[in-house]
Amino acid sequence: MKNEPREAVSGLKTAGVIALLASLLVLLPSASAGSYAMKIHVEANPSVAAPGEHVEFIYNLTNTGDYDLYNIVVDGLGEVPDLSGVVLKAGDEMQVYGNYTMGDDNAYNSAFVTAQDYKGRPAVRSYSGCAVMLP
Repeated sequence: MKNEPREAVSGLKTAGVIALLASLLVLLPSASAGSYAMKIHVEANPSVAAPGEHVEFIYNLTNTGDYDLYNIVVDGLGEVPDLSGVVLKAGDEMQVYGNYTMGDDNAYNSAFVTAQDYKGRPAVRSYSGCAVMLP
């Protein structure tokens, strides 16, 4: 009989500690795992061009994620510079310029960008597009 009150008090202490820990967990901010994300936006200059005329594509890249991106590849019309050694830091932006010679038809640049995480694993893929029309 002497053990019964002690066990009841011990049980109440345990329940109180658990309730206190649970209330602290609710008050603490939760840690986010972060994310990999990137935006691409492509524009053409000029947007109207005759056959044989030079067109410059401007690729605006933005790392909208929480981590740096590596081995960036922009795939679009014409010549696009090699960005394999470029690191785009979280929150940073950059512009890349590509050259294209207008053909006999309207040109549609369906561009996409890919990048890897620090271990070389695929992390992001994003798309954008624009058109260059004949006069």
